[in-house]
Amino acid sequence: MKNNISININYIEEYKNIMKNTNLQKGYQEIIKLFRYLKIYFEKEMP
Repeated sequence: MKNNISININYIEEYKNIMKNTNLQKGYQEIIKLFRYLKIYFEKEMP
């Protein structure tokens, strides 16, 4: 089975612009917090 991943180049450009104009350390901390939250959320949802 072949996986096709489509990437919207506009999102990548927007991400680059955000990273240029944002304190990187704070931005990465927020991304890490989001992934931790998702991990906990999905662990609770799984039987």
